[in-house]
Amino acid sequence: MLWATVWLPILAALALYRFCQGRGASAGSIAVGSAAIGTALLVGAGMLQGWTGSFAWGPDIVLQIGLEGLSPAFALTLPLVAALVLVYAGVHEESRGRARLLALMLGFVGAMELLVLAQDLLTLLIGWELVGALSWALIGHHGSDARKSAHARQAFLVTRFGDLGLYLAAAVAFSQTGSFSFEALAQLEGPALGLFVAGIVLAAAAKSAQLPFSPWLFSAMSGPTSASALLHSATMVSAGVYLIARLQGELSAVAWFAPLTIGLGLATALAGSVVAIFQSDAKRLLAASTSAHHGLMWVAVGAGYPSVAVAHFIAHAFLKAPLFMASGVAGDYVGSYRLTAMKLGRVMPGLAVAGLVLSLALAGLFPMGAGWTKEAIVTAAGHVAPYYAVITALLGGLSAAYCARFQLMAFGRGPEGRAEVHQLESGTIYSFAIVTVALAALWLPGSRQWLEALLDSPVPAFKAWEVLFSMLCVVLGLVLGLVLGRWSVTVAENRQEERVAASVAANWFGLPSLGRDLVSRPVNWLALSLASLDDRVVDQGLEASARLAHRLAGWNSRVGEWLFDLGPEDLARYSQNAADYAGARIEPRLFDELPLGTARVSGRLATYVRGFQSGMVHHYYTIAVIGFVTILSIFATGELF
Repeated sequence: MLWATVWLPILAALALYRFCQGRGASAGSIAVGSAAIGTALLVGAGMLQGWTGSFAWGPDIVLQIGLEGLSPAFALTLPLVAALVLVYAGVHEESRGRARLLALMLGFVGAMELLVLAQDLLTLLIGWELVGALSWALIGHHGSDARKSAHARQAFLVTRFGDLGLYLAAAVAFSQTGSFSFEALAQLEGPALGLFVAGIVLAAAAKSAQLPFSPWLFSAMSGPTSASALLHSATMVSAGVYLIARLQGELSAVAWFAPLTIGLGLATALAGSVVAIFQSDAKRLLAASTSAHHGLMWVAVGAGYPSVAVAHFIAHAFLKAPLFMASGVAGDYVGSYRLTAMKLGRVMPGLAVAGLVLSLALAGLFPMGAGWTKEAIVTAAGHVAPYYAVITALLGGLSAAYCARFQLMAFGRGPEGRAEVHQLESGTIYSFAIVTVALAALWLPGSRQWLEALLDSPVPAFKAWEVLFSMLCVVLGLVLGLVLGRWSVTVAENRQEERVAASVAANWFGLPSLGRDLVSRPVNWLALSLASLDDRVVDQGLEASARLAHRLAGWNSRVGEWLFDLGPEDLARYSQNAADYAGARIEPRLFDELPLGTARVSGRLATYVRGFQSGMVHHYYTIAVIGFVTILSIFATGELF
């Protein structure tokens, strides 16, 4: 029965695609939102009834799903967040292609459910691949725009590189244990265990936009606002955090996992915060914030408290999605996502108030629920070493700085006026804000014990000095953010050198350019060189072979004629007749047509094979699907339980 939580959104997406094409925006948005709510109800029923599911392809290959450990929290948060985002998308996005966008987003929910419910590496890998493919389709939704299509490919290929780590980890696990099951991972040891952990870390780091993969989030901003809200809150980016949190017990058996995870998380949180502070684009500021806060989640996992990472994931999901949605409304009103063009506090007072609540929660200010989860991360880091707690608290202050700057520039006091906002747009954002305020209950006594029981994992008790120091950093960060918000306006209007410095800091300190110089351009050069080699060596070699065969055939004919002219007159005439027949009938077919025909067939095959090197991602996925169907047919003797 648990399979229904995966199939319901996927099948509903196929059915509602046609429905949304023939209905109004409100009807379509409510329909897809209802499907997401239905998925959440199924997850809730599965948690109460203890549902599981499996599909056997053979004695050693079984797909398994279940609600164990941390997966219920992810599985329930996902459709609840998606429901409001889908309702918003139905009325916010332009009518052209809206039905396809809603179907893709709803199908994305099903793929993500498969990922978080997976109880073995093979099932996880299938969900992982589906999430990657659908994210590419969502980012490149406006396929007619060449720039946006290029950004979709960039985001896809960067995360695709990380996916190789998950393939490596699955291969190592199966070769060493004979099983893909998570339970069998306890058998790994020695170099095999280290290789497995390295593969998992690579895949998770790329998916959750940790350094050096962080810039792909900016490419993802080319997608529709609603797709960005879904990807950055409860789905795509969070998949990396889920992976390391779910397998933290197995990964921590390697001594270098904890320091690497903490170090990578802190470095990403620092870089993402600085990028957000200097960012002039509202969506990109929020994208850098996503990278930074997922870095803090990595710190919690590395410190040995995956439950804290999950708690922050939940709080972050319910506040990050509406911030993107509010930015979408503001961006459509002014025709740009430039923060200096907004200041819509008087034009959209309701959204300004909701944005203030959400920004303060993202900043980690007491008594917001996200403030509690951020303090739990500070405490978790302090359990490893006190200086880790200090560094994490300082990074929380930087988070408060860019939140204050965002709120001041996007929804500060500006020109008079009043914008008409669709009720479903504003209603979904207000609903998220209410949930964010309700999460303040985490500060109530006994909440830590309740959370431990819910997540079945320990949560550290707060230390007074850490909380006080962290809150001081938040207050100072808010003040700094207000100053920087005013300075940003000055930079945009005045000194050129200040604009250049801010631009470098806002663009990941040149990391995208470094990636192009060290990775993209060398790979493109290698691909072009191989293509040229194929044209010059393979194709021309075949043509040269054909010409040589033709010349040899002509030489053989002349030698044969000379030999048959020798001897008695009758024999000569007979031999001449045979030679003439051979030369007229057999020799051209044997020595001309056969080599030339072989060359033509080889040339056509070479041209056909080169057609696969098109650079079109959907061609590659078509080949992958054909291969997958072939493998599935081989194992078709399995039974569905």
